[in-house]
Amino acid sequence: MLKDLLTPSSFAKDWYGWATNQMGHFVLGAVFACAGTVIWYWAWREFPHKEWLFVFIGAGYLAFELCFQKWQGWDTIEDWVFVCAYGAGAAISSVPERAPGSLVADIDLSGVAWAMALAAGHLAVGIGIRLRRRDG
Repeated sequence: MLKDLLTPSSFAKDWYGWATNQMGHFVLGAVFACAGTVIWYWAWREFPHKEWLFVFIGAGYLAFELCFQKWQGWDTIEDWVFVCAYGAGAAISSVPERAPGSLVADIDLSGVAWAMALAAGHLAVGIGIRLRRRDG
């Protein structure tokens, strides 16, 4: 089962497989952002700087992709975009800290709207491409 999770696939003619795979990447990015924030807070008693958290997640996920799945061209890029830009980016930009060192944060849904709109459009285009490939 773990081997299946680590086997790269662009789901060239499988719109459902591709869509669920990318939605999973989106959620994974949000989990990375939340986990990174909690770990940072436990270690240093303040929230991490958003830019550094994003860079750490982005570089870490790219290293994972390249080490375990090798360069797969557009599939590697799309996976990174869904994990880092849409998933982690939305989570990181939606939670502003009230005061340095405070555990209290507010959720600003306008910080999520851009990622949701981009992800939805990206999913729609990707599904459309795979439907055309399947039928063509």
